[in-house]
Amino acid sequence: LINRAKNNIKIFTGNLSEVYYQNGIILQILEKKLQDKVKIEIVTKNNIKSKEILNLKKKYKDFLFIYTLKEPTKIVNHFLLADNTSFRVEYQHSEKDLNKSNFKVYAKANFYNQEIGGYIGGIFQDLRGTASPI
Repeated sequence: LINRAKNNIKIFTGNLSEVYYQNGIILQILEKKLQDKVKIEIVTKNNIKSKEILNLKKKYKDFLFIYTLKEPTKIVNHFLLADNTSFRVEYQHSEKDLNKSNFKVYAKANFYNQEIGGYIGGIFQDLRGTASPI
């Protein structure tokens, strides 16, 4: 999904957990997109735990924007939206689940759905509007 993005990527997540974002493949793909001048915006529910993402932010400050919500939200599903049409929405999971060796994230993905992509983009804009930049 990230590989397909040509213009923008929007991510809503808990805290950019190092469980996921220390993954070399994900970091390489994100950095490649930043090199290609794809705008990446991330809204987190909590503080960021991934040092690697913060390093990318320093390096690509004109293309990587990170925000943290000021207030709690009732939205529990994390999601990724690419070019406002392709998306991945995760099923809810808890922080303690991340420590399980057999933990898997279950999600639904859809490519080129402008209607639902627009809806998810609207949710992202609302979340970003209630967040502070990092």
